[in-house]
Amino acid sequence: MQSGRFISVLTALLLLVSSPDLAARGFRFGVEWGISPQLYSNTEARFIADDGYLVDYHRESIGFHVNGSIAGFVGYDVARRLCLSIHSGYMGLTEGNNRGVPLTLRLTSYLSENPGITGSSLFVEGGAFFRSDVPVSGLGKMAYSYRFNLAPFLFLDFNAGAQFSFSHPSVYDKYAGQTIEYDRIAFMRNVNVGLLFSIALLF
Repeated sequence: MQSGRFISVLTALLLLVSSPDLAARGFRFGVEWGISPQLYSNTEARFIADDGYLVDYHRESIGFHVNGSIAGFVGYDVARRLCLSIHSGYMGLTEGNNRGVPLTLRLTSYLSENPGITGSSLFVEGGAFFRSDVPVSGLGKMAYSYRFNLAPFLFLDFNAGAQFSFSHPSVYDKYAGQTIEYDRIAFMRNVNVGLLFSIALLF
């Protein structure tokens, strides 16, 4: 009985998001998959050591670490050449066990002669990144996008650009040989910069 209800709800949702009427009114629904190679990370922190003294921590990393992401989104064309959308899903933010749930707002500007149908666009995106037992982090993106029309109400986007974040990475005390609990960190400043590549299937 429960599985039957689930299938009914899923079918209704699929019919809703693929409705030509909604698409014609400027509503957008879809799923986006991506990777974000991290190129640079800088972390400064201060924490109280076990014996009570204050430790200054600094870690700078330049390399190539790839994180993955998947997100669903819903949006609306607020003007002929502007779309505002909300995105959320699951992603790896930086190197290490820094995976969680993003919640962002994206503003897309259509550049082509067929806004929202085919051609080029630019977008900026910003919001929060949530991870269990860790303070909320900040996330931002800027990218170029190109859209293909696969069917009357089915589109494929290719996106490429830059991603940056202000996160709360783990701090390792090399003298005590352990990772510091976040409630013992008196100060932290972090920035991460990388690239963004993704594809999106949308209605």
